[in-house]
Amino acid sequence: MEDLSTIITIISTVIGVTLAFMGLIWKFFKHFDDKFDRKIDEIKKEMSENQKAISQQGEKLNSTEKTLNRFESALDKFQEEFRKISIEVYQMVGSSKKSTGNPMSSEEKESLIKKMKEGTIEENEAEKLKEVLEEEKRVAEDTGDTLAAIAIGLLLAALAYLLYKLTSEER
Repeated sequence: MEDLSTIITIISTVIGVTLAFMGLIWKFFKHFDDKFDRKIDEIKKEMSENQKAISQQGEKLNSTEKTLNRFESALDKFQEEFRKISIEVYQMVGSSKKSTGNPMSSEEKESLIKKMKEGTIEENEAEKLKEVLEEEKRVAEDTGDTLAAIAIGLLLAALAYLLYKLTSEER
């Protein structure tokens, strides 16, 4: 019987130690499981906050883009009016009738100016007109015709913006 009681004691001790060890493992597991759950909750919270921030930034970006589009539209309208007025001033001063010895005929120049006024001029035509106007401006400055030089300068400014728009549309 003593052997049986020793065996029972050993079995009880092994079971007790095993249960205690399993309890420690469970507690250890539970500790890290809770820590892991807290970390996941923190990550979820951060992700939610980041999504909100991204959404807010997206809304700001959309608002900025709308404002930029409105500004661009207003700038285009202003440029269109500026172009038309510059052409009218150029024509009133009489510079459009003057010939500077350029290889372009006055009819061809008038045609390009008309296309410019309508906004239908192509990039190569605009470049050609720019060269002619720059030469006219140089001649006007050399001859002391300040009013013509100013009128041509305004026209060149309008043409420069139009050229910018033409080249940016190609890209």
